[in-house]
Amino acid sequence: DAMNNQKEVKEILRDYLKRSVTTTKTDDFYLVKVHERSAKLFQRIVGTVSDFVEDVGDNLEVAKKLSTVAADMGGTAYAHTSSAHQEYIALYTACVVYADDVGSRHFEALAQFSHRFSTGEEHPFPVLNVLASLMKQSYDLWPKMGADAIVSSTLMGIAARHLECTSNDMTIIRQATWWPNYFRNRTGFATAYAHFNFMKSWRSTPDSYMQSLPYLEFFINSCK
Repeated sequence: DAMNNQKEVKEILRDYLKRSVTTTKTDDFYLVKVHERSAKLFQRIVGTVSDFVEDVGDNLEVAKKLSTVAADMGGTAYAHTSSAHQEYIALYTACVVYADDVGSRHFEALAQFSHRFSTGEEHPFPVLNVLASLMKQSYDLWPKMGADAIVSSTLMGIAARHLECTSNDMTIIRQATWWPNYFRNRTGFATAYAHFNFMKSWRSTPDSYMQSLPYLEFFINSCK
């Protein structure tokens, strides 16, 4: 049984890595299927994305581009997951990308995100409310450890984005050679994207895939 578990994990990771990187040798039929899947995901998330983009004052063209990128992420790299998982991942991607943009204009919204999430308060921008709602929904789709990791990774990522927005004038000393990697590990949401691979319906406990997570997170941070 342990051998079968390891084999299944290897297959998931192999397919995930293959889908994450396309080349000129990528099969045309495969690409057509990817585009079809992404188009369906786009239709399912673009309404929500348009709402939170318009609320900030940006136009619908921004929402369309954001939804396209997000749908490609959910439908391509995570094609082995269910349609509900893909929709979640696509909308999550749209939220964290756009939250970064909003945060560059409204620092305080990011600064207060963790506090408001922990107390159940409303956030000043709809994109942050959608993201907070997704974090709570993660427990329906992933095992407890996975959902915990998604929530903590998101909180850390948003906090790190706030730090990034407010520390542009900070001088990086020559001895701080690990700082870029340390900072990247926090702003990349890699932990969340690593755990997205392993659905609750597939495994209720992380024993069979837990030791692969450090390598998977490193790969994700390197690709983004």
